[in-house]
Amino acid sequence: TTLTAERAGVVTSIDAEVGQVVSAGQVVARVAESSEREAVIAVAESQLAEVRAARGFVVQVGQLPGQYQGVLRELAPDADSVSRTYTARITLKDADDSVRLGMSARVYPQGEAAAPLSVPLSAVLDENNRHYLWLLDGKAPQVKRVEVKLAKVSSDTAWIASGVRAGQEVVTAGVHLLRDGQTVRRLTHDPAQPVGTQAK
Repeated sequence: TTLTAERAGVVTSIDAEVGQVVSAGQVVARVAESSEREAVIAVAESQLAEVRAARGFVVQVGQLPGQYQGVLRELAPDADSVSRTYTARITLKDADDSVRLGMSARVYPQGEAAAPLSVPLSAVLDENNRHYLWLLDGKAPQVKRVEVKLAKVSSDTAWIASGVRAGQEVVTAGVHLLRDGQTVRRLTHDPAQPVGTQAK
């Protein structure tokens, strides 16, 4: 027989084999609409209340510049039997053709922690399961250690949920060698790259 989708889109998966006998209502193929983009995320039970209460979401897609605004379209009523997380679908507003199916995305509830600041992972000092950054202060920069809360960590980047604000300058090299009040110097650097400092 011939199956016709009710709207145009892209086939993302086929769940039946050629010649297979299927029953009424069985999923044979999945089609994603090309006119709308969604971010699909797994929500832990501890985060359900935050997701439900969010006025909106900030979505960072792959390595694309800028951010997209998102709204919650669907939140699964039941947890996945394997991961024990709830699937949420966030519709991206004004997504352009650069947002392609299958791209990775980071989603943050709108608000103070919606889009946490990021620093190189090398800037984070870990001591006794607590996390610190060294801030620069003064014309002859001296360092001051401040405790921060991490929102997320990847192989080379740490996202800061609280403890510092945008515009503050942090040490990105030699963080295990520093002490409060120590004078440091800035490394020679490309102005287009983040500023790093090192103990001297």
